[in-house]
Amino acid sequence: MSEKGKKDRQDWIDLVRLIAMVIVMMNHVGLKVAGVNFWGGMFYVPVFFVLSGFCFSPDKDDPVKAIRRRAGRLLIPYLVTNLILVLVFLLRDILSGSHEGILLRSLGFLYGRNQLYYSGDTFFLQNTGDNVYFMTALNSPTWFLPALFLTYLMMEELCRAGEDASERKDAMIRRQRMLLAILLLVLLSQIWHYMLPILLPWSVDAVSVFLVLFYIGFLCGQGGGWKYLTDRPFLFGLMLPLLIAGGLINGSANLSIGEYGVSMSLGIINAAASSMLIMYVCYLLRNHVPKLLASAGRKTLPLLCWHFPLLSVLDAAIMRIIAPKGVLLPICRGAEIVVVIAVICLADELIRKCSKHK
Repeated sequence: MSEKGKKDRQDWIDLVRLIAMVIVMMNHVGLKVAGVNFWGGMFYVPVFFVLSGFCFSPDKDDPVKAIRRRAGRLLIPYLVTNLILVLVFLLRDILSGSHEGILLRSLGFLYGRNQLYYSGDTFFLQNTGDNVYFMTALNSPTWFLPALFLTYLMMEELCRAGEDASERKDAMIRRQRMLLAILLLVLLSQIWHYMLPILLPWSVDAVSVFLVLFYIGFLCGQGGGWKYLTDRPFLFGLMLPLLIAGGLINGSANLSIGEYGVSMSLGIINAAASSMLIMYVCYLLRNHVPKLLASAGRKTLPLLCWHFPLLSVLDAAIMRIIAPKGVLLPICRGAEIVVVIAVICLADELIRKCSKHK
């Protein structure tokens, strides 16, 4: 692929990331836009797993080195962000004399989930409304990082096992075996989901769902699937009514707390279809993506880690000083999102430049 082709490809992928990140921020700040929150809720987290698979290449290094590399990119930012936020909240609690829940707030992030139970009824336990909340230091969006870390590791192992077990088999057979293994894992996740409402640490109970999305992206990015689809636009047209019907029946999902809608299977289908459709829309715009938006889309990791605390502080200040109501309220919250994105992107660029000078 030419350098221009690589840039165009990267820019449209970054545009997808930015759109998804904006919808995440809209939900976290309480900005409601007709249709956007509902339909955006289908893909705003799943598309990150699809894009990760789209850009994924199996690591040929020693497995230990691969784990270290993934940990450096995902777990270190997770730990650093959470430790800083936990220390800030710990200091606040000490100064205010409040000690209620201080231990859980300080150590809860190690669980890597927002809460212990998902809110639905299961075969063995009924929902009582009680729950245990772990990530209460404005760090709840960071659950995604350990979940993605485990997804990467499992995909690496599936690729390695496929190569070892079928050296003389063609790529199609290896991929079919990988898909079969993933679907078996999904079956186990469904059994757990409908039997017990406990959300396991680091999204272990949901990793198979993320693997499905990751694998779809992998087939598109590395298996030639994306070219096949984009050469046949009518296939995306078929996905649209599928998504609309599935969305109206199943509703939006919240993967962080194990909510898949009416059906876990339908939730996965909606997540995959919506992710593919938003990717295709951005792909059609690949030659017209403003550099500023593409640059912001490349800051997904710092945006994910820091948008929630910054949004919360800014929103609290604006609510106290201006107290906007009516049409002014969504305008202010939209402005908050733009300001927070700009601040985080500028801070990230400044940190990078300082690191280079050192």
